Amino acid sequence: MLRASDKVSDLIFSPGRPPQIEVAGKLVPVRVQGLEKLLPQHTAGIAKLILGTQQSAIDSLEKTGSADLSFSVPGDARFRVNILRESGTHAIEMLVIPMRHYPTLLDSTQLERHALIDTVNAVAGAIDAAYERPGIAVWQNNGVAADQTIAHVHFHVAATLPGGGTERGEVEEISIAETEKIGARRRSALGAADR
Repeated sequence: MLRASDKVSDLIFSPGRPPQIEVAGKLVPVRVQGLEKLLPQHTAGIAKLILGTQQSAIDSLEKTGSADLSFSVPGDARFRVNILRESGTHAIEMLVIPMRHYPTLLDSTQLERHALIDTVNAVAGAIDAAYERPGIAVWQNNGVAADQTIAHVHFHVAATLPGGGTERGEVEEISIAETEKIGARRRSALGAADR
């Protein structure tokens, strides 16, 4: 499915439809012999394969009817995956994460930059929805001056402090359980922003 176009952003598996890809904002059916129309057992099987042994995602799907997780095909592709379960059927959306490494924003293509800013926008919306902060700060640093040992593109997206602005400094260490709560709150808000 990924090889159908170099502009594939998502893979979508829904019962009653053929497998689909999203290309430049449009859904395109993909012909896969034997899977002209996905059945509930097909999407359940795909969900099971993706979930594997990721117990927190399995538990989330059982408790809430949705799971957000990462999935990869080593050496080929990485994905951010959302699995929804409703009325006993599964629907799966897989956001394609680029495999190519680029050390700075200046090394990225126009399409990659557009995808990056769309993702930053989604994360900013989720932070705002989850925390209702006075503002959102976004920044991107590269190189040794930015404390990177291995140069790579990444963005920081953070809610501003109650008085405005952000602070750089020591980060308070919190428990894994507390980290999971923060992650669940943001994932929930991100899922709501995607709908």
